[in-house]
Amino acid sequence: MQLKHMYLAGWLLAVAPLFTPKVSAQSAKGSFDEFRAGLKKDYSDFRKGILADYDKFLEGVWEDYKVFKGAERSTKPKPNQEPVFEPKKNPDITPISTPEPQKSPSNEEPTTPILKPSTPVMPEIDPGKRPIVDVTNDFKYDYFGIEVSGPKPQIELISVNRQQDFAAQWRHLSSSEEAKKLIRSLSETAREYSLNGYLTYELVASYVKSAYPSASVLAQHSLAHFILANMGYDVRIALSGGNRPLLLMAMDGMVYGRPFLELGGNKPTCYHVFELGEQDGKKLNIGSISTCNIPTNTDTGRPIDLLLSGLTIPEKPVEYVLEGGDMRVSGVTNGNIKNLLYRYPQMAMGEYAKSSVLPDVRANIVAQLKEQLAGMQPREAADKLLKFCQQITAYATDGANHGFEKPYFMEEMLVYPKSDCEDRAITYTYLLDKVLGLENHLLAYPGHESASVALDDNLPGDSYEYKGKKFYISDPTYIGAKTGMCMPDLKAIKPTIDFHYKP
Repeated sequence: MQLKHMYLAGWLLAVAPLFTPKVSAQSAKGSFDEFRAGLKKDYSDFRKGILADYDKFLEGVWEDYKVFKGAERSTKPKPNQEPVFEPKKNPDITPISTPEPQKSPSNEEPTTPILKPSTPVMPEIDPGKRPIVDVTNDFKYDYFGIEVSGPKPQIELISVNRQQDFAAQWRHLSSSEEAKKLIRSLSETAREYSLNGYLTYELVASYVKSAYPSASVLAQHSLAHFILANMGYDVRIALSGGNRPLLLMAMDGMVYGRPFLELGGNKPTCYHVFELGEQDGKKLNIGSISTCNIPTNTDTGRPIDLLLSGLTIPEKPVEYVLEGGDMRVSGVTNGNIKNLLYRYPQMAMGEYAKSSVLPDVRANIVAQLKEQLAGMQPREAADKLLKFCQQITAYATDGANHGFEKPYFMEEMLVYPKSDCEDRAITYTYLLDKVLGLENHLLAYPGHESASVALDDNLPGDSYEYKGKKFYISDPTYIGAKTGMCMPDLKAIKPTIDFHYKP
C-alpha cells in the first residue's frame, strides 16, 4: 500500500463520523475495529513486501557517504572541584536573563503518561503453509551480566566476505525457520524485560556475538541487521574502508559523541554509526562509508527509541542509603542496571529527565521524602531538598569518575558513590516535582547543569520571570547555597531550559 494511501485512510477515518448515519455503539466499535484491523493488515503486508525485496536493495547500487563527527553537548570543561558558597564573597542579588527552551522536543514534560517502549514486531508464520515450531531456549548467553536463555545457534550462516554477499545472506536467512525462531525468541525476551529499541539492539548484539563467535564480522553484522530489520527497526548495513562492516541506526532523538550521516533526499534521516559489540562511538574514527541505495519513499521501519519507561530485567538486589542535611532515605534497587546502562548513548538532558528506569524504586524514594518534608512551606522544603541533593554523593567530573561523558539516569545515583552537576540537577528537578509538586526548570549553562524553582513568596534571590512566574535559581552543585543563590560566574550568562516540569 502506498504511503499516500495510508495518509488518505487516516483522513477518511477522521472524517467518517461526519458522513456516517447513527449506529449503535457496539456496531460502530465493531466497524472501527474491523477498519483498524484492515489497516494493520495492509501495513503488515506492505512491510512484508519491503522485507521480501530487501535483498534487491542489498545487491543494487551502493553509494559512498561522508560521516560526520559526533556532536558534543558542551565544549567547556566542568570544574574539577564543586563550588562552595561563601557569604562574604557572594555578590548582590542580580536578575537572571530569562532562559529560552532548548531547540528540542524534550524540554517539557509530556502531557500524557510515557508509554512502554514499542515492542519488536514478531515475525508471522502462516499456519496454513507450515506449523509454528515452539522455541526452545536452552542456549545461555551474557547480557551485561544477566544470563539470558535463547535458541541454540543452529542457523547455518553462509560465508560473507564482500558487499555482494549481503544479499545472498538475506535470502538465506529469509528462508530459514531457525532465523524466524530466533527473532521470535529475542522479541519475547525484549518484551519480558520491557526493553526499548536501543537495549533491544544490545540484546541482539549480545546473542549474535555469543552464539556465532567464529563467524566473520561481516556475517555477524549481516545476521544482526536481518534480525533488527525484521523486528521493524530502521537499521541499515554499511561498509567502511578495508571491508569493515557497520550498522546504521535511525535514532528517535539526538545522540552525542557518536558519528552520524544523513540519508533520504530532501528530508534526510539521521543515522548513527555502530559497530557490533562496541559502545564507544568516539573510537570508530570513520571518514566515509558505503551503503545500499534504498528508494526515498520506502518504509524502512521505525527509529530506535532511547527513552526508558520502566525496565523489568531480572533482579540483583543492592541496598542503598542516601543522606544529606538531616534527611535520609534507604531501600533496595536493582544492581543489574549498572552494567546495562554504563555505556548508554548520550542523549539530550531532557531525555534523562523524561525517562524512568525503575518506577518502584523512585516511588519508594518519593514516599520517604514526602514524609520528611510534610507540612513545610515551599521555599523551606525546597531548601531542605536542595541540601539533601548537594550532599548525597561526593563530587567528581565524568572524566575523572568514568573516563568519558556519562550523564546518569536518576536511578544510577544509587549505584555510584560520585556524581557531577548534571546528575544532581536531573535528580533534584525530578524530586521538586514529584515530592513537592513545584514547577521547575532543568537549566543548561556552558559546562554546567543547574535548576530553578517557581515560588510565589516574592522573597529576594537570584531569579528570572518566565511566562508570568518567578523562578529562583536553586543549584544542587553549589554547596551550601540556598534557593535564590546563583554561582557568581554564571549570573551574567543566559541559561537555556533543558526540561520544564509543569504542575
